[in-house]
Amino acid sequence: MSLADLTRNSFQNGLPSVKVNSVLVLFRSYPGDPDLLGYLKRAIQEGLLSLPVFVATFLQAVRSPDLHTPATLDSFCRTALDAHYKSGLPPLGSIVRFGDSPMAVFNILQDGLFLLRTAHSLSISHFHQLPTSASELVILLLSCVRDLSFVPPAQAMVVFADVTDLLQNFRLNAELRQVLETFMISLNLVIGDDAKAVGEAQLMHSIQLGFEKHEPVGPNSEADIISIGLLLHHLVRSIGPLVVSYRGHCFGSGTGHDSIALLAGLYRWAAWTPLTFYTQLFVSALTCLSQSAGGNILLWKAFVLGRVRVLLGDSTQTAQIAIASASDTRIRKCSVNSVLQHTELIMHCDHTIAQAPNTSSDSQQPPSIAVELMRQLVLSELLDLSFATQINPNIPNILASRFSTEAQDAGSYLEGKIFPDHDVAEFRIWRDKIWRDPSVHGAFSEIFMKLQRFSSLTTSLDVEGLSHLCKLLYTYDSIMDILAFHIRIPTLIFHAVSFLEDYDCETVGDPQTAMSHLGDVVLFAQYAIVRSKLDYTSFTSMGRTVSARYLRSTDVIHAIDRLEGQESVAFTAWSKALFDSNSEGIDDNILRSTHPKILLRTCATIISNAIRSHGPRGNDEVLMNGISYFTGPLLSWTLVGVVRALLTELERTRYSSQPHLEVLKTLLMSSSCPRPVFALCGPRVLSLITNPKAKPLLVGVGLDVATLSKYVMDACRLEYGGSAENKPFLGTPLGIFQGPLQEQAKQAIKTAIGSSRSAKAPDLDVERCLKVITPVTFLNMLWAELVMSATVGDVEICRRIATYVLTIPRPNLPPLLPIFLHNVLPALLMAADHQQATDQSISIDLMVAIMSSALSATLHLEWAYHMVSHDRQILLGQTSTAMVRRVIQDLRIRTNSQASKTMTQRLAASQTFATNFPMFLGDLAI
Repeated sequence: MSLADLTRNSFQNGLPSVKVNSVLVLFRSYPGDPDLLGYLKRAIQEGLLSLPVFVATFLQAVRSPDLHTPATLDSFCRTALDAHYKSGLPPLGSIVRFGDSPMAVFNILQDGLFLLRTAHSLSISHFHQLPTSASELVILLLSCVRDLSFVPPAQAMVVFADVTDLLQNFRLNAELRQVLETFMISLNLVIGDDAKAVGEAQLMHSIQLGFEKHEPVGPNSEADIISIGLLLHHLVRSIGPLVVSYRGHCFGSGTGHDSIALLAGLYRWAAWTPLTFYTQLFVSALTCLSQSAGGNILLWKAFVLGRVRVLLGDSTQTAQIAIASASDTRIRKCSVNSVLQHTELIMHCDHTIAQAPNTSSDSQQPPSIAVELMRQLVLSELLDLSFATQINPNIPNILASRFSTEAQDAGSYLEGKIFPDHDVAEFRIWRDKIWRDPSVHGAFSEIFMKLQRFSSLTTSLDVEGLSHLCKLLYTYDSIMDILAFHIRIPTLIFHAVSFLEDYDCETVGDPQTAMSHLGDVVLFAQYAIVRSKLDYTSFTSMGRTVSARYLRSTDVIHAIDRLEGQESVAFTAWSKALFDSNSEGIDDNILRSTHPKILLRTCATIISNAIRSHGPRGNDEVLMNGISYFTGPLLSWTLVGVVRALLTELERTRYSSQPHLEVLKTLLMSSSCPRPVFALCGPRVLSLITNPKAKPLLVGVGLDVATLSKYVMDACRLEYGGSAENKPFLGTPLGIFQGPLQEQAKQAIKTAIGSSRSAKAPDLDVERCLKVITPVTFLNMLWAELVMSATVGDVEICRRIATYVLTIPRPNLPPLLPIFLHNVLPALLMAADHQQATDQSISIDLMVAIMSSALSATLHLEWAYHMVSHDRQILLGQTSTAMVRRVIQDLRIRTNSQASKTMTQRLAASQTFATNFPMFLGDLAI
């Protein structure tokens, strides 16, 4: 068709040829005509028709059904896209004019969404890729939408519903889906308060991606166990018995919303379908189980069978809101089927479980982990019994376990076993049964918290009942680990410390018994705080804050003349009662008049003063008679501080004070010395008895070193499967490695990279590393190892490991992503400027990959945390947008850095990054 024919046909259709609509209308009669396309392309190329006008006009024209042919619409999209890429300009300034009002840009986007819907509704053409072209154009348009504050809530709701429908009902590629989901977050902020409930309900459905697979984010992303493996190790490490650097903190397995937010953020960042996500979650958890050893085997089994299913089927529907499709039975069935296909992995898990230390008298072979997994899903009503029976006909018989069934019904069967009329030592049998049956872990935890057992005892000031529970917890580590899977340990500590604050012995009939029971509460609080590595000085729950500072300073020996108030009174009264030869012992009045925390703070001072007064005369009878009170339940709960103070005095005197060692020997060798004393003071006791300088004194007092060492090791080792090679749980910060501290951290990074290469679920304990080296040192060390790995083609492994390291929130530790972006990255760019071309290319590729991935992951984590907790807390020190703006400033001022310029270009060319952070292109253009 000639130019003359085009002009004539324009007039025949009643339209002036100067209008672009004139040509567009001709496509009704000539779908996809190449001459018409050539006419448009020539007009755009020569400036007769601006690209923004063409885009806006053809998107409006698409609303006409007469143009709904794949050839025509694909031609329009490709013409616009080719012209845009040829211009070399960003989308804002190319397909959309800089001068257009924000509302005009939003309207153009709305037309683009209509095109996207139309593209996916038309019949498939083997000659035209309309869905791909339309998706590409919409991504560019979304990057042009900077400010939504002007959009009326009603219109925002319309677009919100439109995007929801697109995500729910159409096969969109991964990049577009991720960009649309991020756009929905911004829309959700525009929608008014009255409409937000509706918007969030729609959002829950919008992320239901269906079963189709989309383009992977990176190599083998559909079978990635690196990212999930790192996250699962982080969750389980928060309550793990061998590794204690993070147990009990926020964002652990038992923290509810926090752990769900971590999973939801990973789900969105990876852009997986729910089917892929659930499958990879279980496969990764099973992989972690297959790699475990010793006491950790049963811990991982408990997590796989007792906690993962709870996180996915959370009854509060937070998981459904953030992760989506948790209630979709079809997806769960497909996920189980997919997991069962990993027969070799399941066999490996069964073999690993068979190697677990046997603490039970029941020698019966447990069922396969695959059968156990289906059983737990059926018991949780996450899987139909009929479907499970189709896979394994024996499931109904396995479900008939009396122990599991009764525990699932109401918890009464287990609750009866923790009443005070059951001896703590006899509970070991039930401890073994509970620990080996993850189906009852949730019910058992509810007995302590959800059924208000623990907190109700605190409120009612039932000292006997609470004492019994606390004694169970500090006697059996496995019980506390079960609870840590499902509830927050700091909440338990809060109730214990609140009880100590509120309880008053003045009104009780038998103050000696009451004080003994209070001692169990004190020992639990001290033990749980140290074992969980909690640095808190106070605990908050239910709108109340209680101080636990005094529990950390019980070993302080105060100057007598500086004691004031209640402490001075208590010191005088208790010194006389315990170490005065004319004293008749401890009467009820002194117990009623002394608050437990006052006695805790003064006991070390009382004993130290008594040793100075009586000790020089040797094994003084009055001194040892007074010390004997501390070997019984009335005062043995004060011994954590007393033993620490005695050890400090021995070190201060260079192991020359026989009276201090005599007292220490009497206290520690007593058969009634509480287990927490050995566990909390154990490392220092072992240091004493293995110190060559102390040997003469140890021999002089006749200390049975072998027996004392056994007491310490038994208390520190895992009591549900520990072996002789297991280190005490309060051992060195990086006990699993050998050598200098920096080498230990480097070895941890190397091990994680090596595991990733070997298709294993890697683990990298960042918390431990940051205990021994500074964050900047650690990040530089991490970068050096990642660069070495990237040079052999492992960029994807490096990206995933770095994203985990930089984006996981770690309370009480500095956030690493801002430090990397603002402190480490500038130095890396400066170093890259002096590298050879090949090395520089590798460095920049890795920097861009890490920066883009980590910032995007942070954005998704922020969204997920807000969705599940409705809290806008800043998780990593700065928001993702604030960090991006700071990076823009840093890149802009480095005008002479070729590496900075290249990085800027790479980030600007990333459509996903530009869409997630549209301010990046906008601020760079300023």
